[in-house]
Amino acid sequence: MDNATASPSKRILVVDDDESIRDLCALVLSTAGYTVETALHGADGLDKLRQASYDLVISDVNMPELGGLEFYSSALNDMPAVEGSFLFMTGGAPEELLSTLSEKSLKCLEKPFKISELLETVEGLMQGPLRMALMRGEGGGRKEGRLSFTDDCAVVATAGTLRGVMRDISPHGMRARYAGEAIRAGESVLVKVSLNGLVFERGARAVWTEQEPGGFVSGIEFSQPMPVSSIINIQSNQG
Repeated sequence: MDNATASPSKRILVVDDDESIRDLCALVLSTAGYTVETALHGADGLDKLRQASYDLVISDVNMPELGGLEFYSSALNDMPAVEGSFLFMTGGAPEELLSTLSEKSLKCLEKPFKISELLETVEGLMQGPLRMALMRGEGGGRKEGRLSFTDDCAVVATAGTLRGVMRDISPHGMRARYAGEAIRAGESVLVKVSLNGLVFERGARAVWTEQEPGGFVSGIEFSQPMPVSSIINIQSNQG
């Protein structure tokens, strides 16, 4: 993978008067690689929509000053392009409200929802999973949301099985520290990782390798992506 600048990540606006829900959504989505901004209620969200464009708006239904449906109607009136770019959240909404959302073909998540449900719904509305690139170290390269771990891993390379420690993982790759012979950039490898009881194996290739005291660190790109929701669930289980 080259060191070209990555394309900008998708932008999401989260609108909810509940600070805990607002912050949780922002944390999960930013960790998954999205650029996230937040608003306190519908009126605040409308102001932000008038100042910037977003690929998706996630909004609570019941909010002070301007509720979710009123927020959507006002936004649609001012900016017709937002149609189809809203995802609503609600807890214990009356049946008639849910019927209204359904009639308008508006997607809705019912609280409480699982982190995996949020991510899968967002990815579906974004027309497919995140396309993010393996991040190299601080010196440069492309960036994506990564989660840090210190779990054992095994990399089967030309020199044999190299056992090391995974530094972090993303949907498209990982960084691993190991001792022994260095893995060459471009070399095909097989990665085996066990995370809190979840075992996965991926064909991969080394993108870069750097020497460190006592061993090497390699950036490894998976041949098939790891689902974002699976990685987030791993982090939740460990927490």
